[in-house]
Amino acid sequence: SSKARSSVVVLAEHVSKQCGRSRMWYCSDCLEVMGDKSVVPKVELPVMVDIIRHPAEKISKSTAVHGPLLSPHIKLITFPELPTYNPSTTLMLYPSEDAKAIKDVDLSQYEKVLFIDCTWTQGAGILAHENLQNLTAVKLERETTAFW
Repeated sequence: SSKARSSVVVLAEHVSKQCGRSRMWYCSDCLEVMGDKSVVPKVELPVMVDIIRHPAEKISKSTAVHGPLLSPHIKLITFPELPTYNPSTTLMLYPSEDAKAIKDVDLSQYEKVLFIDCTWTQGAGILAHENLQNLTAVKLERETTAFW
């Protein structure tokens, strides 16, 4: 019936203008939203965010890809090509042994926050990078959730 057909959503793949690959919602390779970009919210953040990902992780499976699609304040960086960070204005969110509780840090002095997106095994290699050595590491307080 026509009533049944009107409720069916037709999903179409789109070709990325940057890389030429065919994708449904977004291209994880060139970080491009496919189709109607007006339906994707733009999120304003109080700080710049760098997400450092390990190259061994498939970009198409990474949840970090969604950040740059939603906010112009988020940049995805592939290890080991890391920029130099200013330790007085950059904070690193990673639960290392020496990480401070985030509630104990004055967040107003920081302009950028780094997130490390990798497996626990890969994390040690990323943390050893010379450009991350003098950064303050913070961790979230332990919360009880249904998942962990």
